[in-house]
Amino acid sequence: MLYLYGMKYILVVVFCLLQSLAFSQKSCEDDYPWSDDPHPVLAERRITTTAQNIDLKYLRLSLEANPDQHWLSGSTTYHFVFRQPSQTISFDLDDSLRVSKIIWREQMLSFQQSSLVLEIQFPSEQAANLLDSLRIEFAGAPPLRNRAFMIEEHPTGKVISTLSEPYGSRDWYPSKMTLNDKLDSVDVIITCKEQWKSASNGLLASEMIQNGNRVSWWKHRYPITTYGIAIGISNYEIQQFQATLSHGQTILVENYVYPQD
Repeated sequence: MLYLYGMKYILVVVFCLLQSLAFSQKSCEDDYPWSDDPHPVLAERRITTTAQNIDLKYLRLSLEANPDQHWLSGSTTYHFVFRQPSQTISFDLDDSLRVSKIIWREQMLSFQQSSLVLEIQFPSEQAANLLDSLRIEFAGAPPLRNRAFMIEEHPTGKVISTLSEPYGSRDWYPSKMTLNDKLDSVDVIITCKEQWKSASNGLLASEMIQNGNRVSWWKHRYPITTYGIAIGISNYEIQQFQATLSHGQTILVENYVYPQD
């Protein structure tokens, strides 16, 4: 179920089976020592030197997915700065999602993808403390074993939902899985068939129908970890009402619910 609120409206997204803690103050790295942890998801976790050497600022996450197909395609555009000069940059990404190309300053960059890490090579060493950006295009069938990306059925349809905490975001998009670096802002653009509706973090900035597809743009402007980003796609229906605050102002509340609810 999804709830929408705002100044004129503020959006809070609550998915069934989703409990995202975007503002957790304790690092999960403190709770799970990699050498001893028997949990398969956590045991596979890798923190690369280049991942620690970048400060993420912004993410534009564009996705195309439908609950009736186990497939996802999309792109991530990251804005970042290097903390120290470097010629490489890396992101966490499951091997089932294959990268087709990486674009930086209108150039194609070389890369290697293995062992749950995407490593990207720049043509020369890049300076520290300068804002830069690149786009990663990818596609594939996200792994369902970790339940970070889920396709499930409910009585009147199907639903895609995500639960990336703590180390599941790599299962469905290139990310940096840590609590020590939060994005300043995020845009999530979701394309699905017209019959479905989608939701993500933040406010719904726009929605349009193009060639039988529904394109929704969700805008989030608060610090957030990559695992705190979430999406939901299903045959939602929207229920609306006006809520009155203590000082008399009213706000629009929109609930995204399954038809049977």
